[in-house]
Amino acid sequence: PKLKFNRKVQKIQYPSNGKGPVTVTSMNTLDNTEYVETFDYVLVTVSLGVLQTDQITFDPPFPKSKSESLYRFAMTEYTVVYMKFAKCWWCCDRCTVGNVSMNSYQIFATPTKRLGWWELFINL
Repeated sequence: PKLKFNRKVQKIQYPSNGKGPVTVTSMNTLDNTEYVETFDYVLVTVSLGVLQTDQITFDPPFPKSKSESLYRFAMTEYTVVYMKFAKCWWCCDRCTVGNVSMNSYQIFATPTKRLGWWELFINL
C-alpha cells in the first residue's frame, strides 16, 4: 500500500459486488495533474462534511438508505483551546495520574448565547 500526498480524490469507482479492483481518480494539488490509478482496495477516511458535500463521487453511488443516513447527521462547529498553567489550581490533593502530570486543560468552546462562557472543561 502507498499513501499519496498532495492529491485530492475526485472519484472512487468500486465493483458493486465488492470483488475486483478499485479505480481512484485524483488531482495533484500542486500542478493539477489528473491521475487514474487502480488498487486492490482503498481506505476512505474523510470527514462527514466531505461526504455530505459530495466532494468525492462514488461509483456506484451509495444505496439510498446510506445516503439518507449521511445527511441526517448535523455538522457542528467548535473551537479547541489548549492552556498550560504553571500550577495545578483545579486539583484538590493530587495533580497526577500515574506518572503523568495533569497540568493542562483542553477546552472545547462551542458557540452559545452567553459569550465568554465555556461549556466543557476536560482535564488532560
